[in-house]
Amino acid sequence: MAMELFRRYEKGRLWVIVGLTSLLAACGGGANPAASSPGIPKPPITWMISTGALDDLQQIGQQSLASQFFNQPQNWVVGSAFPSWAGNWTARLVISEPSLPGISGALAKGLPSSIKGVLYDLEDWSLSPSSEQQNPVGSTEAAQGLVHPFGLELIATPAVDLVNVLSPGSDNHYASYLALDIPAVAQYADVFEIQAQGLETDESGYASFVTAAAQEARKANPAVIVLAGLSTNPNGQQVTSRELYADVEATRNVVNGYWLNIPSGGSYCPKCGAPQPEVAVGLLQLLQESGP
Repeated sequence: MAMELFRRYEKGRLWVIVGLTSLLAACGGGANPAASSPGIPKPPITWMISTGALDDLQQIGQQSLASQFFNQPQNWVVGSAFPSWAGNWTARLVISEPSLPGISGALAKGLPSSIKGVLYDLEDWSLSPSSEQQNPVGSTEAAQGLVHPFGLELIATPAVDLVNVLSPGSDNHYASYLALDIPAVAQYADVFEIQAQGLETDESGYASFVTAAAQEARKANPAVIVLAGLSTNPNGQQVTSRELYADVEATRNVVNGYWLNIPSGGSYCPKCGAPQPEVAVGLLQLLQESGP
């Protein structure tokens, strides 16, 4: 689904974001100009990945590849502690909580000094209270108020499926996500992640949505770090390493990095099925081949 335009209503006026696909095409199909211009280095990628995903990579013999990409001080690892084989990593640990009570409870118990941030994973699911789903901006402001006094950074990852709550019956969740200005939560976050993985088999649609969401987030907070979501099997959907690589190349000039998910079936993703770490390996190898 190539999104040629997104319609956005704000304060009674209609703002139309037109021609994102055409603009991306004019820049080489959305590719980073640095990627296609000899002599211009590509910007470094900031990665976020979970400890579970790291273990999936280690279990198929890709410990060295994982260390090469993710053991960097600008990166985030989601989990309470590093895997034993990554105990000396310089990446930053962040815990994930889907609700304000969860954040408050974790902080009250006390966090080890190795934890540098809190990921607020607000989605349309039973793990997040309906009151928080109905007010993502206000809820993220409240999360900031909990997290920052502890010297921790806040990572906000409001899901596209919040549209189910905020605009029931919407026939285009991605356009509605922008029209509702959900990326405005970035004004209270240090890091904002765009959950775009449902579009990753459609390069132009992925690039258009990520570009528009990143623009809205940076309008709300010019200093925010913007990540885009990638998944090896989003909601059980089959994707290829080359599709993920194309998505990265199409958006690398508009985001700071990516949250690379290797999900498996469970309460967080009931339809995901078995993890697909080989897809992540293929993506990382393609990035290796393309150079830094």
